[in-house]
Amino acid sequence: MTKKLSVRMFLPFILLLALCAAMMALVLHDTSSEANRIDLEHTHEAVQTALADEVERIKLLADDNALWDDAARAVYAGTDPKFFWTAWGAPTSESANYDLAAVVDQQGRTLIAFEGGKKRDGDLVSELGAPLRELLRQASATKAAAGGFVRKGDAILIVGIEEIMPISRDLERLVPKDGPYRLIFARLLNDSVVADLAKRTGLPDLKLAPLGERAKNWPRIQDTMRQDVATLVWTPAQPGARALDAAMPKIIFAFLVALVLAGLVSRQWLLMIREFRHEALTDSLSGLPNRRALRTELQARLARNEPLALAMLDLDGFKAVNDRFGHLAGDRLINEVSALLQSKVGAKGKVARLGGDEFAIMLVGPSSRDMIEALAKDLLARFILPFRLDDRTTGVGVSIGLVDSELHLSASELLRRADVALYTAKRAGKMRFRWYTVSLDEAQARARSIENDLRTALEKDQFGLVYQPLFDHLGGTVRAVEALLRWRRPGNEPVEPGEFIPIAEYSGLIDKIGLWVIRRACLDGLAWSRINVAVNVSMAQLRNPEFPELLAQVLEETGFPPMRLELEISERFLVADTQQARKMIDAIRALGVSVVLDEFGSGLTSLGFLRSFNFSKLKVDRSLTAEAQANEATRNVVQSSVAVARALGMAVTIGGVENQEQADLMRVAGCDELQGWHLSGELESAEITTLISKRTRSSGRQRRS
Repeated sequence: MTKKLSVRMFLPFILLLALCAAMMALVLHDTSSEANRIDLEHTHEAVQTALADEVERIKLLADDNALWDDAARAVYAGTDPKFFWTAWGAPTSESANYDLAAVVDQQGRTLIAFEGGKKRDGDLVSELGAPLRELLRQASATKAAAGGFVRKGDAILIVGIEEIMPISRDLERLVPKDGPYRLIFARLLNDSVVADLAKRTGLPDLKLAPLGERAKNWPRIQDTMRQDVATLVWTPAQPGARALDAAMPKIIFAFLVALVLAGLVSRQWLLMIREFRHEALTDSLSGLPNRRALRTELQARLARNEPLALAMLDLDGFKAVNDRFGHLAGDRLINEVSALLQSKVGAKGKVARLGGDEFAIMLVGPSSRDMIEALAKDLLARFILPFRLDDRTTGVGVSIGLVDSELHLSASELLRRADVALYTAKRAGKMRFRWYTVSLDEAQARARSIENDLRTALEKDQFGLVYQPLFDHLGGTVRAVEALLRWRRPGNEPVEPGEFIPIAEYSGLIDKIGLWVIRRACLDGLAWSRINVAVNVSMAQLRNPEFPELLAQVLEETGFPPMRLELEISERFLVADTQQARKMIDAIRALGVSVVLDEFGSGLTSLGFLRSFNFSKLKVDRSLTAEAQANEATRNVVQSSVAVARALGMAVTIGGVENQEQADLMRVAGCDELQGWHLSGELESAEITTLISKRTRSSGRQRRS
């Protein structure tokens, strides 16, 4: 009876325990299901956020590359076709940032495209269809970078688009009236990208799957037309299911562990965000801050009214290094220059690479103006020396624009002013620095206007040539004529060559103008038998590896005898790049054309240079002619120069002869030819014909008598 009572007593407790166990099981089941659902939802959001971050990243890259003066010049003015390869083509194989780059016009026509390190043919918009057209429409409508996913066959592209616009206001004139072109960057959503997403989201088996394998709960990847193109799948963690298999203490322990893990994951996520931001603000080649990073820091410091100074640097002759040694050597040189600038600046400021061969240095503090000018002088002295690239050395110069901050100045305006000063330094002859002043804006506006007029002059054949004769040492017989380029702007305004030639060199027009001069001089020279024609050749022309081939074409077209053509080159070209100068001079002489060293005696070349190059003729610098009249030491220099030339089998021309006394002194020195206003000024081609005929008749009468 007692036993039965005991069982009856425990039976309610047993039933209660069973009911509690059932209720606990139900609660645990519901809790487990809810935990599973919440975990899957959070993971889904993390994956979607990571995908959105990839789109934002490609948009930032497109924005950084499209808002760029050099890009605007290359796309709209066409001054440097190889810019597309250096800036956007090569990174499609060398960079993890994008696999495809293209430029399309307002109608969506592909102007140029690169994929996988190679130039890409075909029309990109036609191939990718409506999703890409929708992105182009968004970019135009919002006037901002647009991005999204686009299917390309079986592959999926992460695409970013931005309008190509200059930072400088004076370059906005280059943008077509019907709207700017668009820059397109695309990165494949491949295994490497998915692996990076897996790392960021903490899903080790995350993978890309076709739509057929998609479960309803997996995140869908949609293109810009809201069409499903793929999905991402992974093995769900199922934290609730695991909880059912463990006791309550284990559940509590797991909860505490989950809290710790959540903290760790959050910390790792913050680190990943910081890393992503660092990549977006860093130049991938040099590791320096990029243009966007510099602009951001400038804006912050200017907002706090901190005194600062900015230097913008551009390498002189960098294109020639790429042309001669290849882009890998060019990249190596960029890294060498980056290391040099960092070593010079140290902790005093910040160095940034703005793109291509352009850098910037920012110094902050009350003495920043004096410090940055001293740094500019130091850099100019260092860039006189060559750079070592593995087993070869190469020379490259630098031009520098300087500017200091003012109240209420924006970062964009500060960069624009530095660019104006840099442009002035390059136009003034390179390897120098210039401070920005308000007057430079007017000078730059004039230079831009002259550049536009030069293009028109080329199209409409508005240049002219005059000639100055070179006489024998007695001053009686015309031995040669020197072609001199003359040009008048619209409105009959004469422009000195000293002003428009540097502009032509900087803008890339000098090649066409220089060939026009040679062609015109050869055609005129056909009428002057046995008279040589001399033409000055710019250093920029001689740096063009195609110059000898173009020269040969001109000689063939005109029928002018090569042995009667003399090309005058400057001493500065020999010193700036001796190896390239030797190759170029050998190629010109192989055509039968004479090479004359101009401005000899200016102090740049040595006897070793003369022996090495063996010029046909030396032309003594005109400054020595005037000095020799009043200075015995200078007369000795001229006589020594003539003696050296004689010993090396070279003829000697003396320029700048302005009076009879100078002519007599130069004859005594032993020169072969005289040139100057005392003997003859500048003459039109018809006047040269008359002069030659008159001097020929006079010489004939003297011989008969």
